Amino acid sequence: MVNIFFCWFLKMLLYYAFLLSGNKITASFSKKRMVFLFFLSTFELRYYKNNS
Repeated sequence: MVNIFFCWFLKMLLYYAFLLSGNKITASFSKKRMVFLFFLSTFELRYYKNNS
C-alpha cells in the first residue's frame, strides 16, 4: 500500500511540475488534465486499497 501511494504522489508531483513549466496554452490544457488525473488516481488508490 505504501508503494502504491508513493507512486501516486510522484505522479501528481510530475504533473504539477509539468503544469508550472508550460506556457499559458499548455498550462490551461494541463490544468484540466490534472484535475481529471487527480480524480482518476484517487479512484485508482481506492481500487488498490480494496484489492490489496
